[in-house]
Amino acid sequence: MNINNAMINYSNLKTQKYIIRNPYKKSAILLSHQTGSSGEMVAIALLGFPRTTSFGAQTAGYSTINQTYSFCHGSQLFLATDYSADKNKKIYQNGTQPDFKLDKALGEPEIIAFVKRRLLNE
Repeated sequence: MNINNAMINYSNLKTQKYIIRNPYKKSAILLSHQTGSSGEMVAIALLGFPRTTSFGAQTAGYSTINQTYSFCHGSQLFLATDYSADKNKKIYQNGTQPDFKLDKALGEPEIIAFVKRRLLNE
């Protein structure tokens, strides 16, 4: 790696290919009305994978792609220009619905126990 005039040159950087041993392990995504923005985008990115199951409640619906427009007098406008989509190109405009809705009254131990039982039975 060479740094020259604040530009980084990676031309001589050596990389090694990593092979995932078990790419489709069972995974759970916990969602709630407080899941929004970057958390919601991570959830959406994982939803299209096989053996991935979501639990909880509908997400907040803040998964837009924002564009910044700068003006000559120094102010900026942040405008939502797109929606997020999963790997299957499904667009999420109003949040994400979980595969299994969970009661808000459940505590963390009950939620974890339910998710474990569900994943073991798949």
